[in-house]
Amino acid sequence: MELALYLVWSIFLFPLFVIFSSANQTVEDRTRGTLRFLTLRTSRAEIVVGRFVGQVFNTLLLIAISAVGAWILMVVRDPSLWLTGLTRATLIVLELTLITAPFIALMSVANHFANSSKMSMIYAILTYLTLATLVAFALEYSAYAEYLFYLFLDSKAQKPSHRISTSLALPHRCCIASC
Repeated sequence: MELALYLVWSIFLFPLFVIFSSANQTVEDRTRGTLRFLTLRTSRAEIVVGRFVGQVFNTLLLIAISAVGAWILMVVRDPSLWLTGLTRATLIVLELTLITAPFIALMSVANHFANSSKMSMIYAILTYLTLATLVAFALEYSAYAEYLFYLFLDSKAQKPSHRISTSLALPHRCCIASC
């Protein structure tokens, strides 16, 4: 119960936290001239990859600390769940780290275009909302988007989930070109 609630809240909150915590990867170094000094000794790719890996490690550490807290709450409630809870907490930490990595990469790209850390946060949030809206629109109004759900199989039955009919008939929505 505790790990489930932790996962639900973390999926929503950690990407937002990552956007705010990684907003200043290279912007201030570029405006102060420190980046020019650093590129004398390393390449730009090494700097960007190093900052990305460092931010992923910081995020992994914070996720692990918070997952240990949720695991401790679970063990206090029911001590017999300590081993299964530990394995699930480890999987949750890895999953959350993989979920937040694209947001760190998005902030790296936003840092390239922005002149301040606040502007990079605005760019990243607008880019994320625009892409999420386009994907939601495409999934809702595309006649063939329903077939994408065949990629996600029901783990119990090893067949497509109940949301999809297993027939090969076209979706019930009519495409504008075919009407």
